[in-house]
Amino acid sequence: MSDHEQLDFESAWKRLTVAELLAQQPAIADFLASLGAEGAPRDGSMETLVAGLDPEFLQDRGVERDELRGRFRSFLSWIARLAVPPAAAVESVTVMGGGTRRDGLKSSP
Repeated sequence: MSDHEQLDFESAWKRLTVAELLAQQPAIADFLASLGAEGAPRDGSMETLVAGLDPEFLQDRGVERDELRGRFRSFLSWIARLAVPPAAAVESVTVMGGGTRRDGLKSSP
């Protein structure tokens, strides 16, 4: 996946397996780790993975199953924003000496 491609949320949630998602976007491992689900099966979709999480497991982590869809969507958005280069960036700076500051102080030699 190139830096400018974005995972479609519905594909990421329902159609692609977790293994495919990780191959396309390795940062998704961080999402799984934040849940403590890094050892979860990778052969189903994220939707299947979340549906299979034990209620006690979720309770121990202080999260509701219904929240995870929104959290995953937010995580994908965050990843997409990180991949977009800033609109303007300073590439070089030229320093020219020999003047005085406007506040009346002389610059150091």
